[in-house]
Amino acid sequence: MKRFKYLIPGCVIAMSALASCSGAEKTEAPDEIYFTDNIKVYPADAFVVDTLAGGIVIDEVVGGTWLAVGNGVIAVATPRDETMVKLYTTGGDSIGAFCTKGQGPNDFYNADLMRPYLSESGDTCIWINDVSMTKFKRLNLSKSFREGMTLVDSVVNTEFGAINAFMAGDMLLYEVMDNDAYKLCSRSIADESDTLRSEQMYVYPTADFYAYYGNSDVSSDGRHIAVGMAYFNQLNMIDLPDMKRTAVSIGNLGKYEDCYDSANRESKFYAYGDVSCGNDEVYAIYYGRSADESDEETKGTTIHVIGYDGKVKRVLAVPEILRSISYDDSTSTLYGIDSEERVYKYDIK
Repeated sequence: MKRFKYLIPGCVIAMSALASCSGAEKTEAPDEIYFTDNIKVYPADAFVVDTLAGGIVIDEVVGGTWLAVGNGVIAVATPRDETMVKLYTTGGDSIGAFCTKGQGPNDFYNADLMRPYLSESGDTCIWINDVSMTKFKRLNLSKSFREGMTLVDSVVNTEFGAINAFMAGDMLLYEVMDNDAYKLCSRSIADESDTLRSEQMYVYPTADFYAYYGNSDVSSDGRHIAVGMAYFNQLNMIDLPDMKRTAVSIGNLGKYEDCYDSANRESKFYAYGDVSCGNDEVYAIYYGRSADESDEETKGTTIHVIGYDGKVKRVLAVPEILRSISYDDSTSTLYGIDSEERVYKYDIK
């Protein structure tokens, strides 16, 4: 099975345990499992694919799985290695590594990175969703560099099993399951009070159904969320704070039976991989292939560029097979890390 950005050790365990935790009466699986009822559907061959050339900026990041770029820093999650976060300049120069595995106040178990940004105090920081420890922690890079050790300067508690969590302005947004429906909630950083943002994000119909797995991001201005469904051919965008949602499908798959083989507990289709939000559009890795096609058969990576109004802006093709991407609005640059742990840079014109 393809391992997507959010299928990280501990997260899988936490999510699979949710079904047994819920005491609410279960609902029947609907005929259609869509984020919204209104989806803009485009034919699969409706767009000309543009080739995008890039260059290697980092030859290898040992243990690198996904990356996040912002404020002049490339942060690469390396959960299979110590330390768990490696840092580079956007030119590819190594500038340090932080986050060791443990249960102390400055330790991490998962390293689900957000985009590096400049805090109110002028420090460069990264929010990290430590799923297994039910904490959303802010790694203060500036202080960590000065002190020569990993320093967490802010913590927001999360629900057990909260997935696809990200910081947007002064609130933490995360998904949690209730009565077999995934709902979007927000938690205030100031007082940790919760607000239900959406009654239903998408539905979890059976205990062995994993098609809800998504790949999510929030724009650096905190105004948009995007979720690329891993096993549905569908990209979903939400405007904040009014929660207006737009869903786009290029070659719609229809019902969930088309995507998942319940008898064998296997996906039949891989749709979207990692997603990165710019302030004006979404960049999403698109696999668009059946599960019996191997990675070796994939010739490069296709990236969908879609505006928050649901209009497809571009379809890009890069020769590298990328596992994670991150778009930097300040320089109109897209970065990606491939299966060989190399980091590439692409200038978006």
